[in-house]
Amino acid sequence: MASGKISTESKADVQAIGNILGAKNLLPNGGTSKTINGVEFIVNEDGSVTANGTATGTSTIYFIYYTGNSASTYPLKEGKSYIVSGHPNDLSNGIRIQLEMNGSMVATSDLNGGLFTAPAFNNSFKVYIRIPTGETLNNKVFYPMIRPASIQDDTYAPYAMTNRELTKRLIYDEQQVAISDVPANGWKNGTISYSLPSGYTVGSVTLKCSTGACIACIAAIISGSIIVYARNMGGSSTNVTVGAIILYIKDQP
Repeated sequence: MASGKISTESKADVQAIGNILGAKNLLPNGGTSKTINGVEFIVNEDGSVTANGTATGTSTIYFIYYTGNSASTYPLKEGKSYIVSGHPNDLSNGIRIQLEMNGSMVATSDLNGGLFTAPAFNNSFKVYIRIPTGETLNNKVFYPMIRPASIQDDTYAPYAMTNRELTKRLIYDEQQVAISDVPANGWKNGTISYSLPSGYTVGSVTLKCSTGACIACIAAIISGSIIVYARNMGGSSTNVTVGAIILYIKDQP
């Protein structure tokens, strides 16, 4: 019988799978490309940020990378240990990734190796790229990442929702409509009504006809209803029931 212990090799495999599936980087990308006080910030497709220019003005630049204003959008678990990383190592002190909770600093990527314990959510959680005034950056790339402290590998992995997060965004609904007297070798339409949950959109509709001689297709999806056509492939009129599996997708994570 197996002892239940996981070998070092197995741990490495699990860690690699976690990295690929997005469980490694817990920090969603919420930044928008912009120029602030002489420094241009470009948010790249993989979530990294390219910074170029000299910080002018009299105050430090704080480029907002992520903001969470509710406990449901807080990506961390209270009391758990994490590591924040991602600033280029060849830059001056003070250029870093910085985490704040309700205006108070929680951690930075240049202090204690980025290691910190997640506090309870309190009003607002923000992640910044911090550039002190007077500093010059020549197309330097930041890789903002928060990972569980148990993951030793600090190689950047783009954020991706886990299967559990994706599942929370999906709702399946099943409806059906009876269409009577579909003519021989002809078509007849019916309407399937649905109630769209708040905050969701229709992602897909899969139709299934209950009669083997029938082919069903979607004619239109409009607010609250799906117009379907049933085609009778037989030689005499028939009654048909068309079922629809509707996938709703939540607009925001």
